[in-house]
Amino acid sequence: VARFGCYYDECDVATNPASAGAACVVAKQQCVEVERNTEAKRDFTCSCPAGQTGAAGLGAAATDCIIDECMRGNAGVTACLDQDQLCDDADKRPEKTGNYVCTCKGPKTGSLVNGTATCEIDECEHGAGEACVRAGQHCVDTDRSDAAADLLNFLCT
Repeated sequence: VARFGCYYDECDVATNPASAGAACVVAKQQCVEVERNTEAKRDFTCSCPAGQTGAAGLGAAATDCIIDECMRGNAGVTACLDQDQLCDDADKRPEKTGNYVCTCKGPKTGSLVNGTATCEIDECEHGAGEACVRAGQHCVDTDRSDAAADLLNFLCT
């Protein structure tokens, strides 16, 4: 036997702008009604917008919504990790994007905000210069690029 009755969707702010689910809309979050009956009140959840993570709020706006640009699938992780670089997003507030930092892995040096770093290596400081020192000479790295074609380009003077 089918029963027909009333239902109440707290997330339906178009029909009822004063509904409790308006808290999600104000916070620019997604509202999901758990049970659409008139007895179940404040059983909706607010979720952080797509691309953000945070604790879902039951009957209230979600808290601590963040965007970590260094998480899998986000811009920073693609730019940095695809080039075997470290990724750090120190300010994860949703309004602060484009501030991740790619940093070269040691012994290479270099970093860049919002993009892939240009990595350098000073061969004189990392092994190659020992031959110069053993010969009583000074080592000068003429090109600090980490490209394979640019390695072993130091001079002993």
